[in-house]
Amino acid sequence: MRRPEPLPAPIRNAVFTGRQAAALGVAPDRLRAGDLRRVGAGLYAHGDVVVADLALAAALRYLDPRSWMSHLSAATHHGLWLPPSGDDGLLHISRFPGSVRRRARGIASHEGMPLDGEVEFVRPVPGAPTGVDGTVSTRPRAWLELATTLDEDSLVAIGDQLVRRPDERGGRRAPYATITVLAEMLARHPHMNGVARARRALELVRVGSDSRPESLLRLALVRAGLPEPELQISLDPRDFAAPSADLGYRERKIVLQYEGAQHRTPAQFARDIHRDQRFQDAGWTSYKYSAEDLQTGFGRAVHEMRAALRVPPTNRRPGNDADPSRE
Repeated sequence: MRRPEPLPAPIRNAVFTGRQAAALGVAPDRLRAGDLRRVGAGLYAHGDVVVADLALAAALRYLDPRSWMSHLSAATHHGLWLPPSGDDGLLHISRFPGSVRRRARGIASHEGMPLDGEVEFVRPVPGAPTGVDGTVSTRPRAWLELATTLDEDSLVAIGDQLVRRPDERGGRRAPYATITVLAEMLARHPHMNGVARARRALELVRVGSDSRPESLLRLALVRAGLPEPELQISLDPRDFAAPSADLGYRERKIVLQYEGAQHRTPAQFARDIHRDQRFQDAGWTSYKYSAEDLQTGFGRAVHEMRAALRVPPTNRRPGNDADPSRE
């Protein structure tokens, strides 16, 4: 069997279109060779090329310059705190109203009208067509786009992530957004799908949560009618080096800590022991919660805090909306 001719260098390790191939002198029947595969409507790649979502989105943008990666795909690209069931395995592409909708397996198509500063460019994009940038919704816009599919608590958690205090040790000195920035995003798109849910979520966004479980723990307490806890509560706010806990109640000298997988490393375990001892020596009571509590909606935390704070049961559940279909 005759071996197919090598592809020209510009498209050998990238997603490409039939038009690009033709411009480089590739014969039409070469696109039907067994070493190539179709990765979208009018898009091809060599069989051993790993096609990342952003590269495919950039290739689609080559076909339609008014398209960009959005929604869940943008959130995944940015590393937002999606729920475990958040990734639907589709590539989410938005396009301006009136653009040609390209139907292809594995692609979810949306319409939208981004305003200035709501999409960002990523360059270079390995595997993208030559000269085409990756274009993706910014984090604040992706947060609003997610309001069409995610429940309110998940939106609150992502909002917490965007406004959280930076960790200079990680090289980031500014938050990704502020509550004001998120509010302005909603004001610019008053009729966008999901905006009502996003407004309710924004009322519950707070600065100080360092993980999705921490956000959900806080929400579980508040939705049960318990006082809202202080976040990243320091043993001594006047001392920069004083230990801190995820959340707690200073007047009652109570701290709550969510211990995820990172707390199992020897170094972190030692730091946790030191932190707990400092709080204990100062007369504080510590409560710890884990992934098991997360899976059960932090019912144990609610029960323990209700007893510790002497708060009677209540049916109040402010702003909860776990069913996106009700929007």
